[in-house]
Amino acid sequence: MIVTRLHHEAPELLSAMIVDADTAAIHRLSAVLKRNPRLTVRCTARTIPSAIRKAEEHRPDVVFLDAALANGEGVGVARQFAPGRAIVVVSDSPDFALEAFEFGAIDYLLKPVGAERLQTTLRRIERFLSILEGPAADTAAESSSDLSMLSDRVPISSQRSGMRKATDLVSVTDVIWVESLQNYSIVQLSGGERRQVKRTLTEWEALLPPQEFVRIGRSVLIQFAKLRTITSPSRNEVLAYFQGVEQPLRVGRAAASKLRETVRGSCPA
Repeated sequence: MIVTRLHHEAPELLSAMIVDADTAAIHRLSAVLKRNPRLTVRCTARTIPSAIRKAEEHRPDVVFLDAALANGEGVGVARQFAPGRAIVVVSDSPDFALEAFEFGAIDYLLKPVGAERLQTTLRRIERFLSILEGPAADTAAESSSDLSMLSDRVPISSQRSGMRKATDLVSVTDVIWVESLQNYSIVQLSGGERRQVKRTLTEWEALLPPQEFVRIGRSVLIQFAKLRTITSPSRNEVLAYFQGVEQPLRVGRAAASKLRETVRGSCPA
C-alpha cells in the first residue's frame, strides 16, 4: 500500500500522534517532539479505540505508542494501524523491544525520551517513508549507516515444532535473502535455515541496511555481497547461488533482469 504524505506545503515536516494512557507522559513527550522543527504533533490519544479513530482522521506520519497500554498489550496494537504508518514504541522498560519490532515497530524508545536519541528515530522514520513513496531521498542515503537495529542484529520469530513461538536475534550478515509472501515473508538464513515471519518486504527494507541489501523485482530482497553465481537453466528462470547456502534462489525474468543489471553496475568499467 503506497501512502502519500499529506502536508505538501512542507514536505520535510513529519506529523505525529502520541498514544499514552498517562496525560502527564503525553505532555512530556509532546514537549520533546515540539522542540524539533522537523516534527509537528497533530493529535494525541489515551485509549486504543481513540488512537485508531484519530489515526484514520488525522493521518499522522508516525505514531508514538506506549507499550503499557491495554494492560501491557500496547505493542500488539501496532498491527491495528493502517499499513504504511511508522510506529515507534515508547516504554519505561526495555523488556518489550523484541516484541515491538516483531509487530512492525521501526524504533523503540525508553522514557524519558531525549532530544539526541530522537534524531536517530527521525532518520529511521524518514527512511521508512521514503521507501514507501519511491526512490530514497538524500536524507535516507546519508543516514543508512545507523539504520541497523539492535547492534546489527534483527529480531526474527517463528513457531518451532513442539515449542512455543521463539524470537531470535539474528546477525544482519546471516540474512541471505527475503522473499515476499503477502503480509508475511520467507527469510533464508546462512546455513540453510528458512523462517516464515509476519513482516512485509517494505518493513524489511526499512530494517536492513540499504547499502548491503538490494531489491530485485517486486518480491525479493538479497544481500548482494553474498551472491556467488548466476545460471540460466531456461529462458524463463534464473538460479542465483549465495555464500553459506547450498539451495539456490529461483527468480523469474523480471527479477533476473534487475539482478543482472545490478551485477553489471557493480563491475568496474
